[in-house]
Amino acid sequence: MFPIRFKRPALLCMAMLTVVLSGCGLIQKVVDESKSVASAVFYKQIKILHLDFFSRSALNTDAEDTPLSTMVACLATENPRRF
Repeated sequence: MFPIRFKRPALLCMAMLTVVLSGCGLIQKVVDESKSVASAVFYKQIKILHLDFFSRSALNTDAEDTPLSTMVACLATENPRRF
């Protein structure tokens, strides 16, 4: 297929290309793992959050001005943006 003088450079070029392309994935994996280790060490993960809410007695009243129960939902978001 190739003359003898082109076989070694072609094989060397293919080997270098393989090493370079596999190195990109390896570097990305190392970077991702180091980020996950850093976030596990330096950021505290909250498992359970206890919240106490206090409101005015006139917040949710009926016709006789009796305060009624109010349901509050707290949702966790993936990013800290306001919605």
